[in-house]
Amino acid sequence: MATNTVQKKFIFMFTFLYLTHLLSFAEDANKEMQWFVNLVTQNQGKAFCAQPTTTVKDLANAWLKYAQKHPEFHDSMNSDQVLQGLAETYPCPKNASPIESQNGGLSSAKNIDAYRQKGFSVKTITPIYSQLLEMSLPAGFQASAVYEANLPGQRYMKETVLEGESEKEWTQMITITGVKDQASNLNLTPQKFVENIAGGYKKACPDTFSVVGVPVGKISDFETFSAIVSCGMSPLTVGKTSESAMIMAIKGQHDYYTVQWAERATPSKLPIPIDTAKWIANFKKLIPIKLCPIVPGESAPYPSCVDAK
Repeated sequence: MATNTVQKKFIFMFTFLYLTHLLSFAEDANKEMQWFVNLVTQNQGKAFCAQPTTTVKDLANAWLKYAQKHPEFHDSMNSDQVLQGLAETYPCPKNASPIESQNGGLSSAKNIDAYRQKGFSVKTITPIYSQLLEMSLPAGFQASAVYEANLPGQRYMKETVLEGESEKEWTQMITITGVKDQASNLNLTPQKFVENIAGGYKKACPDTFSVVGVPVGKISDFETFSAIVSCGMSPLTVGKTSESAMIMAIKGQHDYYTVQWAERATPSKLPIPIDTAKWIANFKKLIPIKLCPIVPGESAPYPSCVDAK
């Protein structure tokens, strides 16, 4: 029976999820669990809106009930079907924004850390123009962006901050950006790209500016360049804080991308000595960082990128 097949598949998956000592037995089962965890964390508050007390087992049961009403699914279980079933049980209020819904649900830092404790890595995969940008989400950071926009000049930006912080008031921020169709620009290199950003910092705080280049190597066989920049007194906070960041530019197949980790701390009237080891350790928390091709028709959680080496 088709329903029995789907039911067995979920029972198998979530038995492994809750009995973590069995994880070493089945690589395929682990991939299915990782796929489901990525699906719910990336779509909570967007495709469906579960309550903070909702567990993964609750979501599985909701999908089972939905599948039993739709025998046409047979033994398939793709992203759209799962999200459609979850949306029926956990619809999003029409007046709730995705960010408000996600902050209180399965995508909160507390619940994501629970997944980490079970041995899972938590990743974000973002489609930006011609490629997918994947990276790990460090502990403590919100799963939902506090700012995301397509900007003039064919630019994209997404920002996330620590749990409890906001777009305006933050101490740690991770930013990813994209600039469309610049990889073919012969006058632009990853180093030049980072130097342009660093130039903006220097112009903003000429008396307290400092910079150090950091070799990172290629990302998914694409050229990169990285540097750590710092303003002892940030004009964005009217000198109330310093602002430092490690910035990595990646020359993609068609577009340029950046991954940035910024920090605001105590202001200084002098240039701040840069602790290279600290910033490299921070950036390692984002690994793996990789670019993947966009597969036509594929939706979140983008299994082709999750499974890619």
